[in-house]
Amino acid sequence: MTKLDSSVVRLVAACGLSLLAGSGCKGLPGKSDGSVSGAPPTGVPLSLSWEQSYKLDVTGSEANATFFATKEADKPPLKLNATFMSFAKGTKVFIGTETGTVGDSGFFATLVDIKPAVLKQSLEDLKGPIDLALTVTLEAPGAPAVTTPLPKQDVRESLRFALLKARDGGMSFGEGDTPAAKPRAVAVVSGYSDLDFVGNGKNVKELDWVVIAEDQPSPRLTKQCAFKEGTSALKIFDANAVALDRRTGAKITEQVIKASDECPMFVMVNKDDNSAKATVDQKDVLAFARAAWSRAK
Repeated sequence: MTKLDSSVVRLVAACGLSLLAGSGCKGLPGKSDGSVSGAPPTGVPLSLSWEQSYKLDVTGSEANATFFATKEADKPPLKLNATFMSFAKGTKVFIGTETGTVGDSGFFATLVDIKPAVLKQSLEDLKGPIDLALTVTLEAPGAPAVTTPLPKQDVRESLRFALLKARDGGMSFGEGDTPAAKPRAVAVVSGYSDLDFVGNGKNVKELDWVVIAEDQPSPRLTKQCAFKEGTSALKIFDANAVALDRRTGAKITEQVIKASDECPMFVMVNKDDNSAKATVDQKDVLAFARAAWSRAK
């Protein structure tokens, strides 16, 4: 998932914002007459276009909105972080059940609950962008409202973030999220962003187990490998893999998965110390999860 661009980060950091409906920010760039720099003219319907699936632009102005499923520790999982910037004061915003009005700063942000939409999806569909069934409506001062559907969004990292809570005492998806006599499906979390599924489950409520694989703190082996650009030190990290009951966090089984000792064909080299890192393959973590699920089903 693409990160917020630097201008967004600066705006948020400058205000110490709490991303709640109706939150405002004082002291952002504006004109001496109180208007917002780069905002669309008032009294004119906004012309909207999607620059990316996560970024909405207003033609002829600097106003834009961004949409990212939450994956940060300080925010709840399975929310859509909707941020609107450089809009005219008084612009009304509607997205899902959330509404608000842009203040003096030209900024408005809110968190929209996307869990109900995620729960409706099949596990197969969750491997790609999904339709959250949301529309964005903007009503500039003195002008008619304009509406655009939100494009499909990739929510895998937000779902991954939610599933990782299994190691902190368990994670429930709410009403109707009850266990089965035998595990129906397993979520497999490894690497920086990998998320896959094993088993016969139909949706996230049927993910009875979560397998989490994390690199060990120190490399098991360091060896020299020759690449086209020269020789580099390859640090080989094995992974600690554990299967957990998703709802309670209870440990079911665990195993150390070894990374390959072979020099890879391609690798990212750290120029500071001319070293590279090798970790376990996702297929090996999936094999561990599949074997544990097969024994229990």
